[in-house]
Amino acid sequence: MVVFDWIYPVFMAPRRVSALVVAAALMGCGASEPPAPTGAVCWSKRPRAPNGGFKPVRPTDWMNVMLKGFHWRRGEADLDYQAHYDCSGEPIADPPVPVQCPQDPAEEVRIAPLKEESVIERLVPTGERLVWIITHRLSNGDGLGPIALISLENRFLSVQAIGDYRGRSERVQMHLWTVGAGQVLVVEGEKCKNPKLPATCRREARILVRKGDRFVSRPILNNRGGCIEPAQIEYSKKANVSTESGWIRHFSYNASVSHDVRYLVVTEQIDINDTDPSQSSMPPRHVRRVDTERFIHLKGLNLISRQGPLWRRMMPTRGSTELDEDETTESEK
Repeated sequence: MVVFDWIYPVFMAPRRVSALVVAAALMGCGASEPPAPTGAVCWSKRPRAPNGGFKPVRPTDWMNVMLKGFHWRRGEADLDYQAHYDCSGEPIADPPVPVQCPQDPAEEVRIAPLKEESVIERLVPTGERLVWIITHRLSNGDGLGPIALISLENRFLSVQAIGDYRGRSERVQMHLWTVGAGQVLVVEGEKCKNPKLPATCRREARILVRKGDRFVSRPILNNRGGCIEPAQIEYSKKANVSTESGWIRHFSYNASVSHDVRYLVVTEQIDINDTDPSQSSMPPRHVRRVDTERFIHLKGLNLISRQGPLWRRMMPTRGSTELDEDETTESEK
């Protein structure tokens, strides 16, 4: 039997296993072998280079440590392998949206073939890596799969936290932010009709909350525990509605997500312009621009905000240019 030097077993290291037990399990590896990382969800050995150092971590190495039962043989994944579980043994599944929140149409979920392009990796300021592996595809094009915070310590890849993420999979950025006493994972991505034409792309951010060694999905709630919306921020929207005068009112929405020490901050803007359908050569008439900021804080594991989304507050389906200041209050009833 040929054993490739770049295939490593993946070990689950539950937090309840003491350092003594882990060290004892490694005694047969030689006196120079460092103890396995304690407190990690899962871990595997880093690939070694011939000079005694370490090889760059490749997509297959991330798959090896994050996916239960993954095997890489002769330059490709085992053709019989399908990713159903992450390395901790949890099933890979689309995070559910609470029934009291607005629901997107149900999407068919299918297993996706694993390729190097299935792995998206980003470096965080602490030197750790955020890694998302797209193991499934939804019928709307979204990717789904485990997402993890992984440290490269001593000779190991150590999964510090892991969960399931579903979202848009082009031009992905991942951020781990400290907000108040907790941490949130913010993932941005796009879906494009034509990736070569930025105007055809629609970007969004989705938010997961860190719960110890898990990333979990939580909706944005009001102070009374009612659902404002899923933790999903669309970065651009457009709508056109007819006014009583017969003109067309155009709503153009843009948003971004940032943070400070206390809050996630959603900055929103709507530009409103009118056009006369009978005078197509005339430029649009500017009506109003509205700028707001929404502040979201962590209360335990819950995302709490007093403000509702600006898009919904402007009520574009009625062609209104006035803010509905009671929108959040209504959602709390």
